[in-house]
Amino acid sequence: MEKIIHCQKLKKNLPALPEAPLPGDFGQKVLNHISAQAWDMWIEEQTKLINENKLQLFKKEARELLLTKAEEFLFSEAE
Repeated sequence: MEKIIHCQKLKKNLPALPEAPLPGDFGQKVLNHISAQAWDMWIEEQTKLINENKLQLFKKEARELLLTKAEEFLFSEAE
């Protein structure tokens, strides 16, 4: 049976991710508060950011930027 959580991004009860999508505290925060549907939305947004900004993910700065943008996209109340 799939776990249902109240998604902080979409503001409704939806299926959770099966496991943390990233290591560490941020991955656990996503697992506990973001639905699988919202995570899929982030993956699409992340792909756009990588392509539009020509990010090179082997660079620490690019990974840090994506983590910041993920936090904003998933947890910002402005949307």
